[in-house]
Amino acid sequence: MIKESSSSSDEDLHVLCDDEEELDDDFSEGRGGETGVEELCVICGDFGKDNELWYRCVSCGSWSHALCSGYDSAVNYFCGFCM
Repeated sequence: MIKESSSSSDEDLHVLCDDEEELDDDFSEGRGGETGVEELCVICGDFGKDNELWYRCVSCGSWSHALCSGYDSAVNYFCGFCM
């Protein structure tokens, strides 16, 4: 007989890593909305405006305006420093 084991730490880790919903908010609202944190675009060095689309580098986590990035989608976006 095989016993299926599940510890609370495994479940807690899953919850901590499940941030898909938060990422969607970041991409659609621009930066700084809910958290009050103002991010600089790694490409142009400017802050964002309300409802501006931003992409986050999947490697280093830096933020870029969608228009500055030259990408059509945030999926697999790498900034110029990480390419």
